[in-house]
Amino acid sequence: MKNYFPFTDYDFYAYLASGGLFLAIIDFTLNDSTYLNMREWGFAQITIAIVAAYILGHLIAMLAQTVLETFIMSRCLEKPMTLQLGTVAPNWFERILGSLVGRYYEPLPLRTRTKILECAASELGVTVAEVNDAEDVFQIAFRKSFSVDGVRQRIDEFRNQYGFCRNIAFVALIATGLLTWKAWCTGDALYWQLTLVSAVVFVGMFVRFVKFLGSFQAEIIRTIK
Repeated sequence: MKNYFPFTDYDFYAYLASGGLFLAIIDFTLNDSTYLNMREWGFAQITIAIVAAYILGHLIAMLAQTVLETFIMSRCLEKPMTLQLGTVAPNWFERILGSLVGRYYEPLPLRTRTKILECAASELGVTVAEVNDAEDVFQIAFRKSFSVDGVRQRIDEFRNQYGFCRNIAFVALIATGLLTWKAWCTGDALYWQLTLVSAVVFVGMFVRFVKFLGSFQAEIIRTIK
């Protein structure tokens, strides 16, 4: 970010954007767009809105990580790095998701995987056949990534992108629930249309989250070879 902007790139991608969008959705669904329709904003109002968005962004990031990253991507689906290393075959849903995500939610080339697993086995002091936990490989590669020129910048960029997509997807999920409730209570067709839009945004941003998470993990594990 620019020097005059008192936030880092990650603050903007991970917190401010999602927090600001969440405030707008709450105002639209629960407050009749009172603040969104204001013609003029004073310095105090702008400051409070930015601070509120930043705080809410942190809370959203925590919940999004718990629900989308820890639960869905670690409990319900295979992590991208697990599929990249070829230690687990994808199920039917993961194959569909992989067709939408494209690269990095599928195995890396065989020669690359073999080299990564051989290096990881050497670091762990085991045979290649005993390397069956992708997290072990990731932790070894993560330490090595700090010493590889040019890699850290790409890792940071992918981290920013997947944090942004994950948090926006979670906000879209909340918005879908609120808009469904609003549409049910009012019977207004507009709210049903917005519910559909919000659901599409959730699906789209979740797919992008998986893509950038996969890119982030692939960038790291490839540094091990």
